[in-house]
Amino acid sequence: MAEVTLSPRQMDELAYKTAVVLAKLLKKSEKPEMVTTSEAARLLGITPDRLRHIASTDPHRYPHTKRGDSKQAPLMWVREALLS
Repeated sequence: MAEVTLSPRQMDELAYKTAVVLAKLLKKSEKPEMVTTSEAARLLGITPDRLRHIASTDPHRYPHTKRGDSKQAPLMWVREALLS
């Protein structure tokens, strides 16, 4: 098999492209751990109804997202934000 030689510029380009791909892969894998409303309420020491009320009056207090598009889709909460 023949040996391939690369110029310093080509090596730098290859290293940069590799770093970009790796950064994208790492960014995708950094999704926060999400918990259900009942688990989030248990972590906070409040009832699930109280947590839902907090979410409706102050949506930025505890980061959350809806799991689905329907009106009654369950909420999922960022575990790390609840513990801090």
